[in-house]
Amino acid sequence: MKSVFIGTDIGGTTFSSSLFDANLNLLRSSPKGLINDFNSGDELILGIGNQINTLAGKDLITLGGVGLACPGPLDAKAGTILETPNLKLFQNYPVAQRLKEYLEVPVMIENDANLFAMGEFLQLGSNQGILVGITLGTGTGLGVVMDGACYTGAHGMAAEYGISPVNWGRWEEGISIRFLEEQSYLKFGHRLSPAELCTLAADGNAAALAIWEIYGSRVGLFISHIVNIFDPHRVVIGGGISAAYGFFVEALKEELKAHSPAYAHFSTPISESRKKELSAKLGAADLAKKGVGNS
Repeated sequence: MKSVFIGTDIGGTTFSSSLFDANLNLLRSSPKGLINDFNSGDELILGIGNQINTLAGKDLITLGGVGLACPGPLDAKAGTILETPNLKLFQNYPVAQRLKEYLEVPVMIENDANLFAMGEFLQLGSNQGILVGITLGTGTGLGVVMDGACYTGAHGMAAEYGISPVNWGRWEEGISIRFLEEQSYLKFGHRLSPAELCTLAADGNAAALAIWEIYGSRVGLFISHIVNIFDPHRVVIGGGISAAYGFFVEALKEELKAHSPAYAHFSTPISESRKKELSAKLGAADLAKKGVGNS
């Protein structure tokens, strides 16, 4: 087996890669690339490929494979991202095959939330049972790990709940960056990023704190559905918005308590990810390593 593997996390706005050894210990990571710097899927493949080549450097000769954490829905077996709403350049695009042709190494893809959940599982240890990972950012991702394996369903598309309908449209329309920007426009007259809302909330701004409270209630309602379905041992929250976890966690837990008997009676642990996108990249590297081992 080759000695190093790369995990790449492709989001709605950025992409980044990390290099891991054969035991999945982190060696080094790349800077983030911006999706908006590219005009087509083919251009973006070149950008990701160049990032990977630069990161691998002299270790390229022992690169066993690349795993890509991608927004869904996708067809992991075919290596194709389908009609993803948050990465239009890669809609119905054979990303795994194109990158494999460019790098000349095996490339595998999986839903980014699945790989985030797997990365968290690997870091927390083998006694986690059922772990749910939720990513909050440009979209809303959901991944489920059961006894050490991602639960992907009959066709590889399980847990695509963020795109399911709710009274405001799709779930992710009300618990993503878009919602925070819309609320900040209503409260302040201009759109603010989650980081800017965090700064205001940290300074005690009442309007910002109110936005985070509404947001937390919505995320809590979303998670209550997931906890009621899977009754997990642990829920971990990642994605860019999770950096504001401290400002919305209390509202989240109140909503969970109101709608989820499992949480109310057993206090299912809910926590913020410590590693964020690095967890998705760890899960992606694990995917690449397993793919090589099974080939």
